[in-house]
Amino acid sequence: MFYRLKQLGRQSAVYGFFDAVGRLGSLLLVPLYADRLGAAGYGSLELLQITYALGVMLVVMGMNSSLTRHYLLAESEEERRRYLAGSFSLVLVVAAAATAILWGLSPAIARLVESDVSWTGAWRTVFLTMFVDALGAMGLALLRAREQALRFSLVNLTRLFTSLLFNLWFLVGLDWGVEGILRANLLGSVAALLLLAVQMGRELRFSLDGAYVGPLVRFGFPLIASGIATFGMNNANRYLLRILSTTEDVGVYALAFKVGMVMSLTVTAFTLAWPPALFQIYKTPHAKETYAKVLTYVLLVTSALLVGLTSFRREIVDFISPPEFALAADVLPWILLGNLLYGVFNIFLTGPVVLGRTRSIPLVVWLGLLASVALNLVLIPRAGVMGAAWATVGGYVVMAGGMYLFNQKLYPIPFEWRRVARLAVLVGILVVINGVLLAEPSLRNLALKIGVLVAAVPALYFAGVLDDEEKKRLMGRLRTRLRK
Repeated sequence: MFYRLKQLGRQSAVYGFFDAVGRLGSLLLVPLYADRLGAAGYGSLELLQITYALGVMLVVMGMNSSLTRHYLLAESEEERRRYLAGSFSLVLVVAAAATAILWGLSPAIARLVESDVSWTGAWRTVFLTMFVDALGAMGLALLRAREQALRFSLVNLTRLFTSLLFNLWFLVGLDWGVEGILRANLLGSVAALLLLAVQMGRELRFSLDGAYVGPLVRFGFPLIASGIATFGMNNANRYLLRILSTTEDVGVYALAFKVGMVMSLTVTAFTLAWPPALFQIYKTPHAKETYAKVLTYVLLVTSALLVGLTSFRREIVDFISPPEFALAADVLPWILLGNLLYGVFNIFLTGPVVLGRTRSIPLVVWLGLLASVALNLVLIPRAGVMGAAWATVGGYVVMAGGMYLFNQKLYPIPFEWRRVARLAVLVGILVVINGVLLAEPSLRNLALKIGVLVAAVPALYFAGVLDDEEKKRLMGRLRTRLRK
């Protein structure tokens, strides 16, 4: 069990380290964007970027997840090649058709969203980037299936740093504003796709063989509905903020979301490493016990990030942005909590995924989305950007809770709820002390918050969050280190 968990941890660490490097580079641009674009311009950029993300998800059609599953369960190398060819070919055809249609509709979309046809070029850049990244998603899915975390991460870093360099040139040197940022992102995506083409080149061929495309579609298509709902959970509040509030509020929420990348990169690293590990653990005698410990360990890591970032949220926001973004500090804890719940939701997908029962997943996710939208409609007019954050957390509670009930009916897992409850109490105490009582930035409060965080480490040991086996392993490692 611990071997499998260590293997999952190593894969997650590789994904997480390179994702952290990449997101740190992206985070460094946030002050530049905030200064050059202002809250309204930053809000417009956010709407363009989340529309791009929705487009990629739709044209990929769940084929990346479906390829990962079928590639891992295939019994021969020839089957693997056929599944790769079928999934890539289908995405190529659909993405090309969708891009052509959206290219023609770009003037109408620009008038609808920004009430200004001059944004047509920006939307066309977004749709072209969507096409390139849809193809790239299949190459990345192949690397994940092969558990080539290092190559996967290097491709993503290439895309990121290429776009960062061109961002600086287009935004600072040429002063192209939002459209310069979008063009830089397109060039980064092209660079990544070229690297992936080298990886897939020898195996790739065009084929829409129904014997292989059919199973891919049956597994992947139900994920489209759940993907749309998950996208809505994360992003619908931006559109609703634009309609019910202001573009400035969209910008404030977007900045808080960027600061929350530290949590989201951890959850993303786990979700990237999880599918291959999920199926490998399923074949072992103590699979359910291992899945239960995965939830506990994921909560330990994400809770630590929640407490740490909440403790210093005002200092972080004040450092990276002008005063008009100050409210982002209050939004941040709720964004972090939403990301944490999304990680929990992915673990509750275990039963449906390993048993191939994905058709019921969209129903649960859509319930979460409907709850989120309803809460947004009620809370945004009353609380603005804070209402949007609360609504998102509420939707994730419904989504994770619903998936837990479905998983336990289909594939019961003995999750360690007693340990989780103890952890939740400890986290709640720390958040109240550091995030509320000591919230105002000052040298005195900074020192006190650091002291509280240091004291939290032995509290984990004595509060019963760690079990006897983990305590023994921890003490053994400490003794080994002290002897060295």
